[in-house]
Amino acid sequence: MEYKEKNNDLGFVEAEPKPTEEELSKFYEEQYYQNTHGNYEKNYPEQELEYFKNNALLKSVSALKINNNLKKIIDIGCGEGFTASYFLSIGWEVIANDYSDHGIKKFNSHLLKNFQKCDIDSFIGSLNLRDEP
Repeated sequence: MEYKEKNNDLGFVEAEPKPTEEELSKFYEEQYYQNTHGNYEKNYPEQELEYFKNNALLKSVSALKINNNLKKIIDIGCGEGFTASYFLSIGWEVIANDYSDHGIKKFNSHLLKNFQKCDIDSFIGSLNLRDEP
């Protein structure tokens, strides 16, 4: 199917017609991470991996200020899982989500036990967001 870009009433660009859940799932599973483009690479140089780690460190400092030392994080759209991996390495409880598990399997396979492969609506619906005693 061929998609066209359309500006909606709020000024955002969206695809028309909208892809189905099945089309989106197939795209992310079979194409998105597998092709080198944008921020996703087949391999990363050490300097870029260090950048990911430092970026996650900055996020952890901010998160500690926001969530009052709860040390739990949900990484929605985690991609290759670099941020989730960092938080797990410093002792946080981590839940990660993405449409595709390709990036997690390739770069941070140790996160698979903390990972849910699904769309965001299904993911949010599956969460128990209450603190357990």
